[in-house]
Amino acid sequence: GTEYIIKLKPAIIEKEGRTVLIYPSQREELVEDALRKIAVNGGGYLIEGKAGVMFSLYELRGELASTGHTFSEAEIKEAIMVCRGATLECQSLNGDSLISSSFFPMIGLTSREKYVNVKGDTRCYVQFNPMVTESILGLTFRQYSYKKAMKLSSPLARYIYKRMSHYWSQAAQDAPYTPSLVSFLEQSPRGLSVRMPENIRAMKNALDVLVNENVLSDYDAERIKDGRATADVRYTIRPTADFVSQVKAANHRAKQVKLMDMKQRVKAGKNADL
Repeated sequence: GTEYIIKLKPAIIEKEGRTVLIYPSQREELVEDALRKIAVNGGGYLIEGKAGVMFSLYELRGELASTGHTFSEAEIKEAIMVCRGATLECQSLNGDSLISSSFFPMIGLTSREKYVNVKGDTRCYVQFNPMVTESILGLTFRQYSYKKAMKLSSPLARYIYKRMSHYWSQAAQDAPYTPSLVSFLEQSPRGLSVRMPENIRAMKNALDVLVNENVLSDYDAERIKDGRATADVRYTIRPTADFVSQVKAANHRAKQVKLMDMKQRVKAGKNADL
């Protein structure tokens, strides 16, 4: 029930002999997701209580290419530098700062010359945002289909898919998801446009992508009128059997993780008593 204000500040980057301001966008989201995948696959490290990942640029570039996203080494490096420089601030309404940090508070990148000439696999390091570490340590993360998310062509569709995967823990084909257009887009990275037809079109395009990718079976859209104008749209979204199975698997995995954590805490307590 607590409301917060989220502020995003751009990174200051030196590019082609001039200083530019760059906000993180779809490219940076894809790079971060790929790095999280590498972390899950064995590259993750917890250093002084902070979550990060060791990788090579070749490895990261290959991971992105395997999901249909081809970037040059220079583009990947720039994306990492944008995540290093861009700041995410979360404040309570009274102005007290809850958290203020860059997306990647610490990075270690190898120069291209060293990367090309040094024999063996030259490693790089990225430290994730403190909220990622908080989620890992607090076990509040949830399993979702990384391949499905990376395949989605629409950034808004990807956001909807991730949000449904994280919050719709009771997904069922007979229990539809019922978001409203205005509140949903206000909370999304896209935001709410001034012109309602643009909002309706963006949401329709994103939902159609999710239908085509077998995440949603279908959906209905009920327009809420203010006189002759559309003030809002209430959606009734029905998942596919595949998505419901994915959510059930995520619920089972979450229970397993918490049970394992509880057993480890009990074991650690017993060892301490001994």
